[in-house]
Amino acid sequence: MMRLFGRWFGRTPASTLDSLCLGIDYSGYPVRVNWQDRCLLAIGESGSGKSGLLASMLVQAEPFVQAGLVQLYGIDLKQLELSASSGLFERIAVTPDDALHLLDELNMMMTKRTEHMAGNTRDYTTSAQFPRVVLVIDELAQLFRQDTKTNREFQNRLTALLGMGRACGFLVWGFSQNPRKEAIPVRDDFYGTTIALRMGEAEAKLLLPSTALQAGLMPWTFPDIPGLCGMWDPDERRASLFRTTWVDDDQLRSLTRDSRACSAAVPERAA
Repeated sequence: MMRLFGRWFGRTPASTLDSLCLGIDYSGYPVRVNWQDRCLLAIGESGSGKSGLLASMLVQAEPFVQAGLVQLYGIDLKQLELSASSGLFERIAVTPDDALHLLDELNMMMTKRTEHMAGNTRDYTTSAQFPRVVLVIDELAQLFRQDTKTNREFQNRLTALLGMGRACGFLVWGFSQNPRKEAIPVRDDFYGTTIALRMGEAEAKLLLPSTALQAGLMPWTFPDIPGLCGMWDPDERRASLFRTTWVDDDQLRSLTRDSRACSAAVPERAA
């Protein structure tokens, strides 16, 4: 990997079942996120590069989807971000009713898995029999722009999934422009990694804990460079600054669940 005049050249290192490579930091080292048992919330203003971040994550996830170890589901009420990569998803909900039905199905799947685990094992292990399930929600705040009853139903279903899912292989990746609690009632239920793209100072202070700000994560100072991200890891209490890997539209459209399209072996777990 080589960096020249602030730009990175080379290939993004492969991900593993334990860690997903998000991009490369300013020193040329890979930045990875735990996607074994951690949900992820990414927030940034319009044009900050959330689409690029999501595209890069989907590219990294593709080998595991093709191997039958990961299943992706999506909610995209704007019908924009996930349409190009729809071949990688088991199902994408594009209306509020469809989204509620999908959340009901995922919660039922989660309940059945926990019932199977009860008395058999305390720890979940990703396998072809029990694949990791990742729900990708584009523009999370859009879910809660419905009537009061529907908003409450979304909140209840997502809270259950976020609260119980991590222990049995059910994760949520949420993307949004608005970090406010009133816009995303489940914001504080993510219990995982927070990625901040460019946003105002007031918005950043609503999203990030004071420890992240004190560690130097200040997304309101980010230059106007799409894909520049700050990640806060609450477990290691560490902030990282990185650029996502560029993914063009053709590559995004080529993503598929079909294992016959896979020409390389799935990377093994990190030693």
